[in-house]
Amino acid sequence: MHANKVVESPDVKAAGGAISMGRGRYKRNGDSCTGTIRRLALIPDIVRTGHRVFQPSKPDLTEDRSAGGTIRWVYGTAQYDGGLRSLREVSSRYMASDVNGALESAAYVFTHDETGNPNPTVHATTKLVDASGVGAKTWKFVTPNTTGAVGWQTGLLSDFVQGQGTAVLSHDSFTWVQDAAGNPYIGAKVSTLDEGTVAAKSMKTTQTLDQYGNVTQSAVYDYGYGSSTPATRTYTTSWLHASNATYAANYIRNRMVASTMADNAGHSVTLATNTYDGGSLSALSATAYEFDTAQGSATNHVRGLVTKTVTPNATANYAYDVTGTAVTGTDGSGAGATAATAAAMNFAVPAVVTPMAGTADLSDSRSATQAAGSALASSYGYNTALSLTSTALPNSATSTQTFDPVTALLLTSKSVHGANYTYAFGPTVVTAATGTHWTKVYKDGFGRDLAVETGYGWTVVSHVDNVYGLHGRL
Repeated sequence: MHANKVVESPDVKAAGGAISMGRGRYKRNGDSCTGTIRRLALIPDIVRTGHRVFQPSKPDLTEDRSAGGTIRWVYGTAQYDGGLRSLREVSSRYMASDVNGALESAAYVFTHDETGNPNPTVHATTKLVDASGVGAKTWKFVTPNTTGAVGWQTGLLSDFVQGQGTAVLSHDSFTWVQDAAGNPYIGAKVSTLDEGTVAAKSMKTTQTLDQYGNVTQSAVYDYGYGSSTPATRTYTTSWLHASNATYAANYIRNRMVASTMADNAGHSVTLATNTYDGGSLSALSATAYEFDTAQGSATNHVRGLVTKTVTPNATANYAYDVTGTAVTGTDGSGAGATAATAAAMNFAVPAVVTPMAGTADLSDSRSATQAAGSALASSYGYNTALSLTSTALPNSATSTQTFDPVTALLLTSKSVHGANYTYAFGPTVVTAATGTHWTKVYKDGFGRDLAVETGYGWTVVSHVDNVYGLHGRL
C-alpha cells in the first residue's frame, strides 16, 4: 500500500494511515469545553490501495478512493427556518472508474424546489439529474406546508418520480399511517407508469402492520384498478406473539404462524403454517463458552425455533440442541440429515453431517437396500474465524482452503479432484492459479469486472472485455 498524503485539519493530523487525535475546544449553547476531538481524517483500505479525504476544518467527506475508483462530492450550505439553521449538503457528485479521477463523469447535480414551502424546515423536493443530463430522479417530502399533513408526517417521503427528459417514466406516491404504538409506516403505495400519456396505468399495494413491524395483511390491486375494484390478491398473516403472550413478554415478536392468500374470485390457499418449540432440546457433549445456561436450559422452550413447516407441497420437521442450533431436518417421509457440532468450534458450526433415508416410496412389494447413514457422512473443519478449511466427503474425496490471517481473504484451495489453486487480491486484479494455469479478473474502481483473462505461464489464451454504459449497465 502506498503512503497516503497528510491530511490536516485544526485538530487532526494523519499520515500513511496513522491517525493522531488533538486537543480542541468546542462550544454549544454558550458553554465552552475542552476535550479530545475525534474526527476521522483518513481510512486506509487493508486490501485495496486508496483513501478517503475529508474537507479541512469541516467534517465533510469530499472524496473516496478506497475501492480503486473515485467518488467525489461538492457541498453547499442550505438555509432552514428562515436562516436560523444552516446545514451542509451535497450539491453535486462526480464518479470515475480510476483512482486518479482522469475518467471522471460529468456532474450528478442535486437541486431543491421549495415552491409552496416558505421558510423550510425540511426540503419539499430533491432532484438528482444524471450525468447525461437526461435521466432524473425526484423525491418529494411532506412539509408543514403540505395540505392535510400532520406534524408526525414531516420529512416523510410522499412521492418518488423517475423521468427521462420531460417524460415521466414512473411515479410512486405513498400514504403514511401509524401503527398501534404510533410508529409511522407506508400504508399504501400507488405506482403509475407513463404518467401524463394516454397509455398511463396505475396499480396499488396496501399493507397493515402491527406495532412490531410485522405485516398482518397486504393487498395488491393490478394495473387499471378503479375505486370500486376489489384487490386482485390479499395476503393475511398471523403471528405467534399475538396468540401467545409469553412470546411477546420474551421479546419474540416476529414468528409467523400462518400465511394465506385469497384472490378476487373467492379462491384462497394457505401458503405456509409454522409450529414452534415442539419436541425436546438435545444436550451438548461439553460446556459451551459464553453461553447463557439459564436461558439456554433444556427446559426453556420459549425460543421461537420453528420445528415444523407445512406448505402446499411439502412438510419439514426440525430439531435443535440447547444452543438453538438445528441438529436434524427431515421431510414428511423422514428423509433428511443430522448435524453434529464440535466443542472445538464452540458448537457453532456443523462438524459432521449424516443423511437419513426416511421411508422408501416403493410399490408392488419391491424393497430398497441402501448404505447406512454413517457410511455417507461428510465432515468439515474450520479455522478460528469459522471459515471452512476442509471437507471430507463420503467417497473419501477431500478439499481444503487456507485464508490470510489478517484480511481473511482466500489464499489457497485444493479441490476434490486434486487441483491446487492460489489466489491474489490486488486493487484492480484478482488472480486464481493452479500450476502454470491462471485466471485473472480485472476490476475497475467500482468492483465491476472490466476484463477476464485465462492462460498459462506468460501465454494469454483468451481475453474478454466488458464495456459499461453511462448508467453502469453492461
